[in-house]
Amino acid sequence: MTDFSRPVDHVTVRVPREHAGQRIDAYLPRRFNWRSRQYFMSLLSDGTVRVNGARVKKAFRLRVGDEITLQLPDSYRTQFDYAAIPVSILYEDDALVIVNKPGDLAVQPTGRYIHENLLNRLRFMYREQRGERDVEPCIVHRLDRETSGVIAFAKHRAAARAVTQQFADRRVRKTYLAVVHGQPPEAGTIDAPLRSTSDQHVIVDPHHGKPAVTHFWTEQRLALAALVRLGLETGRQHQLRVHLRHLGHPIIRDELYGRTEDLTRADVPTRQLLHAAELELTHPSGQRLCVAAPLPRDMADFIAQRHPG
Repeated sequence: MTDFSRPVDHVTVRVPREHAGQRIDAYLPRRFNWRSRQYFMSLLSDGTVRVNGARVKKAFRLRVGDEITLQLPDSYRTQFDYAAIPVSILYEDDALVIVNKPGDLAVQPTGRYIHENLLNRLRFMYREQRGERDVEPCIVHRLDRETSGVIAFAKHRAAARAVTQQFADRRVRKTYLAVVHGQPPEAGTIDAPLRSTSDQHVIVDPHHGKPAVTHFWTEQRLALAALVRLGLETGRQHQLRVHLRHLGHPIIRDELYGRTEDLTRADVPTRQLLHAAELELTHPSGQRLCVAAPLPRDMADFIAQRHPG
């Protein structure tokens, strides 16, 4: 249940023509993209979302001009010690904040990580530590919890709309580094459609999957492993992880798509060795911006231990 003993933001919005006919459980996470769909499912179940003053179910179809009212609790206002979560800012201005996310930190409130996540850490930093009450960090893209590296947040809704559209239009360049099992080719392209299954996994499905293309280059060969650079042509959920398994070289310590023996080995780090190394996008001002994050210590140490020379 949602805890309304904490302060809440009361929000009212009207449905524009272009979203008429959409289900409310699909519309809300798109309209408020700094919150997850699961979060709004909880609000709908609690009855704290109203349309024209009445409670509605998650499958309710919206009409032009419908008035939606919500109560959004400030989930970062708890006894949790947000100051203890490290935050490394790579770039910041009035529109964007770009962070070097540590591995094993969720991006947004969900499941077990309702408090311990990067979004709440940023909200605490701006609202409580800096006193910047007008800043509302907005998610514009995501990284898996165990993936480290560059992730961008908009600081207000207008910037969020501008940047989110770039991801939808594939006008953003994302580069990753991964340590994988075995010795992959020098370079190549993985063109393998992907489909989500009912158990939240992703599989290669040439017949019913959505197009997914990954480019890779082998940067460094290690003992029984390799460091590869990855470029995304599409941005499907778990794309890199599933494509690398499909190639026969899964990411080391990937719990879902890797090798089970990694989970019990003492010489393997405790999270998947995948790092978002660079992010290039167009700033809302119109200028192109490229931000890079250095290789994290756990990956650097593993590479040093496995270096054949």
